[in-house]
Amino acid sequence: MSHSPKLPILLCTLIAFVLIASCKKTPAPSATSATSAPTAEPLAHHLDGGEAPPVTQTKYFKGSIGSALGLQMKLVRAGEALTGSYFYQKVGTRIDLKGTVDKDGNLSLEEFDPSGKPTGIFKGLWKISDDGAVNLIGNWSKPDNPRQTAFSLHEEPIAFSGATEIVAKQIRESNKTLNYKIEVEYPQISGAADGRFDRLNQEARNLVTGKIAEFKKDIAKRAAEVPATAKFQIPAAIWASATNSRLRATIW
Repeated sequence: MSHSPKLPILLCTLIAFVLIASCKKTPAPSATSATSAPTAEPLAHHLDGGEAPPVTQTKYFKGSIGSALGLQMKLVRAGEALTGSYFYQKVGTRIDLKGTVDKDGNLSLEEFDPSGKPTGIFKGLWKISDDGAVNLIGNWSKPDNPRQTAFSLHEEPIAFSGATEIVAKQIRESNKTLNYKIEVEYPQISGAADGRFDRLNQEARNLVTGKIAEFKKDIAKRAAEVPATAKFQIPAAIWASATNSRLRATIW
C-alpha cells in the first residue's frame, strides 16, 4: 500500500510596485517694472548658519523582531531625526516611533504607547546596501528589561504620496483532522482617498483565496483515497508523515 507524500506547493511571486508621483507645473514669472520691490531672498539665507533645511525622506520597511514577530515600519527621516510608526502584522495596531540616526549610521528608535509612555527601544545600524536600499539591524528591548531580541528590517522599494501605503495581510489556518497548516501573506494597499487600488487589492485576495481553495480540495481528495480502516492499521508516526501537508507562501 503506498502512502501519499507531503504536498510541496510553490506559488509564483506577485510583485506589485506602485509609484505615484505628484507633479506641479511652475507658472512663468510675471514681468515687473524697474521700480518693483526687490525679490525676497531664498529661505535658506534666513536660517541659522545659512544652511538649507534637511531633505525629508519617507521609507517603508518590512522584517521582524526575533524569528516570529513579523512587522512593518514607516520612517520619515529629516537629517538625523527620525519619526514614524510600526505595527505587528498579527495585531495591526500602530506604535509611534521617534529617534535619530547619526552620520555613521548608528540608529536609536524609541517606541511609545498612546499615552506617550516609552514601551521599547530599537538600537542598531542604518545600513545602505549596494543597490541603495536601506537595511536596519540591531536589538530591541523593553525600557525596564535588559534582555535584548535581534531585529532585522529591509526597505521596501515603494514610493507613495500622502497617506497611501502597502500593508501585509496574513491567513493562517490549521486542520488537525486532515493534518495540514496554511500560512500565507499577501499585499494590500491602504490609505488612498479614492478607490484607485480596490481592483488591485481584490485581485490579490482572489489569487490567494483561490490557491488556498485548491490546496484544501487536493488534501481532502487525497485523504478520501485512503480507506478509513487503513488509518488504524498504519502506525501513527507513519500516518502523520504521509498526510502532513503545509501551504506556506508569500504573494509579494
